[in-house]
Amino acid sequence: TITDNNEQYTVKLLKNFQPSDTEKCDVGEITKPTGETAFFVGCLNNDGAWNIEFTNPE
Repeated sequence: TITDNNEQYTVKLLKNFQPSDTEKCDVGEITKPTGETAFFVGCLNNDGAWNIEFTNPE
């Protein structure tokens, strides 16, 4: 769970994969306080920063 401005978002990791020897990625779902869901792909870069992209659940 992530709290932002007193609102709670639920984050569920659905799958992880490694597209290259140096990169690790997660696929997940975020449920907003309104009940809406958003899907994302997040990849950890070599410099330790996450690159997160929101996507359709297809």
